[in-house]
Amino acid sequence: AFERRDRVVVRCTAGAAAAWRDAAVGLDVYVIPPDAANLPGLLAAMPPQGDGVAYLCRDTRCLPPLGSPATLRDMLR
Repeated sequence: AFERRDRVVVRCTAGAAAAWRDAAVGLDVYVIPPDAANLPGLLAAMPPQGDGVAYLCRDTRCLPPLGSPATLRDMLR
C-alpha cells in the first residue's frame, strides 16, 4: 500500500502537470520539466519519456516509470 510519505516525480510539461497531480491525490508530486538539465543524483536517473512519465518513489527506491496519469491512478488504488 502506498503511504503519505511516498512521492511522485513527474517529468512533463507544465500544461500536463495538472492531470498527473490529479492522479496522485494525497501524495507529494514534484514536476520537473522535460528540458531540465544537470539534475542531481536520483533525479538524473529519471529521464523524460513521451508526453510525460511518473516515477513513484519511497525513500530512494522508485518503481519502473509509469507512462500515463491513468496508469498512475490505477497503481495507487
